Amino acid sequence: FRNIHNHDNDNNNNNSNEEWGLLIYGKLIHLYQIAVRGIASADVYSPLMDPEDCGVDIQRGYFGDWDQVDYCTSVFFGLNQNCNQNHNQTKQESEESNADSQSKPLSRKEMLLRKRQARISMQKNQEEKKFDGFDPSHTAERILSCRRKMNKKNNRDRNSLRCTGEAVAYASHLIQSMNGDVDVDADVDASTGRIMVFTNGNCNYGKGSTGNGYSSSDGEAKVNTDVDADADADALPYLHSVAQQAMDSGVGIDILTTGMGAGVSFSFGSGMQGLMTLVKPSSGYVLHHDMPGWAEDSLALERNVRFVLKETSMSRMRMKMRGESRNGIVNRTRTRTKTGMSNEMNGCILDIRMPSFITPQLMHGGNNNTSTTTNFGVNPNERNIFSECASLGATQGIATHKLPSEDVMASTCLRVSMGRYDPHATISVMMDVDMDDTDGEEAAYAHFQFITRYMDPHNHGELITRVCTQRLAIANANANHELLLGNDAECAYLQSVNGDVIAVLLAKEAAFRSMTFPDQRDEGDEYNYNNMNIGMNVAIQQEEVEECAVEARRDLDATIHAISKAYTMHQKADKKDKIVGKALSPDLYPAIRQLHHFRRGSIIGAGLPSADDRLLQRDMFLRSPWNVCSRMIAPSLWQCTMDTDNQSDNGNHNQGRVAFHSIPAGTLALEDHSILAVDCFDTLIVWSGKGTWHESYDTLRRSCAEFLLDRSRDRIPAPSLQMLNEGESMCRKLLHRLAPSHGDPDVRQGEEFGYLGAERLTNVKSKFRIYDGSVDPSFWNWFSSVIVKDSRGKILTSA
Repeated sequence: FRNIHNHDNDNNNNNSNEEWGLLIYGKLIHLYQIAVRGIASADVYSPLMDPEDCGVDIQRGYFGDWDQVDYCTSVFFGLNQNCNQNHNQTKQESEESNADSQSKPLSRKEMLLRKRQARISMQKNQEEKKFDGFDPSHTAERILSCRRKMNKKNNRDRNSLRCTGEAVAYASHLIQSMNGDVDVDADVDASTGRIMVFTNGNCNYGKGSTGNGYSSSDGEAKVNTDVDADADADALPYLHSVAQQAMDSGVGIDILTTGMGAGVSFSFGSGMQGLMTLVKPSSGYVLHHDMPGWAEDSLALERNVRFVLKETSMSRMRMKMRGESRNGIVNRTRTRTKTGMSNEMNGCILDIRMPSFITPQLMHGGNNNTSTTTNFGVNPNERNIFSECASLGATQGIATHKLPSEDVMASTCLRVSMGRYDPHATISVMMDVDMDDTDGEEAAYAHFQFITRYMDPHNHGELITRVCTQRLAIANANANHELLLGNDAECAYLQSVNGDVIAVLLAKEAAFRSMTFPDQRDEGDEYNYNNMNIGMNVAIQQEEVEECAVEARRDLDATIHAISKAYTMHQKADKKDKIVGKALSPDLYPAIRQLHHFRRGSIIGAGLPSADDRLLQRDMFLRSPWNVCSRMIAPSLWQCTMDTDNQSDNGNHNQGRVAFHSIPAGTLALEDHSILAVDCFDTLIVWSGKGTWHESYDTLRRSCAEFLLDRSRDRIPAPSLQMLNEGESMCRKLLHRLAPSHGDPDVRQGEEFGYLGAERLTNVKSKFRIYDGSVDPSFWNWFSSVIVKDSRGKILTSA
């Protein structure tokens, strides 16, 4: 935070009205006031004590329990709280390690080995401190007694108490009290606040505990990290109320988690569900970090914090007004009287205008909330343009004295409210076209207008309104099929369709379905967009989520089969020509290949990630724009080679220009003499075949790392970089991300990986001797089994 503060001072972006506070919570809540150059204790609050009794308690006051700061920092960042004492002893080793890392990129195996050595060293220092004062060799009983004390302390650290719910409520009340001291005569109040939560576990103490975190029968809090469905169901409404109250006051909540600290106790249903409930009303982020105590993870943490604090902002404006509230949109009547009503705008308001024959059916993304209001007033900053348009309409003979028409607005406008200004926030809407309501030539096109209103993050006194209009062609599915499926018209129509967007929209629907129960959807209205919030405030068990993921994959397969069936139904060829290669338009094959990666990936596929990781990835996927989602769906692969024109005669790869060639993301790319740069969105991997282990290839590896880091410079969340060599255990993660192209027919393998040649292709295929195509089918085998079926369910094989 100090680095971000100093960076703003250098860029003259410092906001003098900002006030910072530090709140350390465990069993107690410790409040500190942060200055630019230090921290001072301010108060200590106990959630389970009466405020009147806390005044005489020794745990309350200004004694400044700095150990709490040291302990919580060490737990979150995965560092020993006494590591500073041993800094001089390890300084020389660290310098040597840094020198080695700068000269040669560390592989994943070497990185894990160094982390293990550092962890063993810290544990040894702890043991030496515990045994200080006596000789351990005296008696075995003293050794066992000391061991029991150490194990008891370690269990207490791992199962530490966290009153997250009450700590967030306490911080929200502090911000609200400070924001409440504004000038009541002020015409506009845009005061906001932010809460950044750093935690390594779920809320297991006090109100909002998602498990039986404490027992008051004996007066001693006892930790219970087991999942308690009843406590979970009771905790989520409380956490939601705390978050909603903070949002109503212009306070945004973001949470950064870690998974390798001393107090890890995340468990599905009691950990991530509660944290995501806290950030949902304000459209906040839950970002996970493996071990922020290390340099590479610390840089990612700082980038994520900087993005959340500086790139996103709470869009809020409160104005004095007379009359009825306009449902979160500023009214055109204002007054300075103290008794006037206050009209607030929290978050960003998005209006989607569409023709009357189009009905929205499903919407998700951005942690948004739909509005069913029919009261659409004219905003103060829009009155001038409204007057100009009304005057223009009057010249054309249009009656404008009753505009805007609430009936027309209610039938043609969908209003969406997002919690904050976020440049990455994206709304996905699937719509139904009723061709019976269309009228003549107007049915050829549909006009969409998007109106976005938000507070300028760089000037909180200015309300911004942006308008964007798009015209899309409508495909008539009831008549004139030859216009769509003729030779020339087919090419023109398909060229106007973006295959990447098709893949992203279908994938988002599948991801949304994987977070909901079938019985939670309204009967007869499965695609009702009002159901988009289901799955966040409902306790879901891991077995039920796996069932939902299986159903989502089946729904995705059925959708692709329906697309293929609609395409082949209008073909003029005979049934014998309906082979795999003609089951779909060639322009749509890239989108279907992306969906194959998606259905076997970490979002809805059955794989390695934990349920908590899946929940985070699904939430990030639903709220991200389509170009980001396209990278999340399928990995990107490049083969790194040295330009032969600039290569030296002796074959030294340290000279010349490096070239990157895009190749299919399949397992056949793992060739012995290849160096691959792999972008898996959340992980960047540089893979080296066993024929490239010589140090002469280090230049290529460093070039791959620089290429991937430059490509992901502005990515949120910041990805991690891994250097892998063929044969390492961590290569299984890469193998899981790549499609099993070694299971495809030989003809397809030659088409996609023909650059390897027949001999090298055979050598790569020999690496995958154990393979079960029924568990993880390759693309073409899955394509033939899912897409091309006749009415009796028989599979039509390819030639």
